[in-house]
Amino acid sequence: AAISCLTTIIVGEADMPFVEPSRKMAEGIVDSRLCIIEGASHCPQYENADQWTAVLNTHLGIARPEL
Repeated sequence: AAISCLTTIIVGEADMPFVEPSRKMAEGIVDSRLCIIEGASHCPQYENADQWTAVLNTHLGIARPEL
């Protein structure tokens, strides 16, 4: 709850040990975004690289719109 910067939580939809903790983390961080990557488990950056990259680019675009 003490986090005050833009926060995006990324988790693969099939990463069962982390899906629910990721939801709880998102609920506890004000204005955070939870992004669940379809068709991915523990390595969404490899298992669905296109969606993961889109989420990351969106986060960076919001955090640093001048880039």
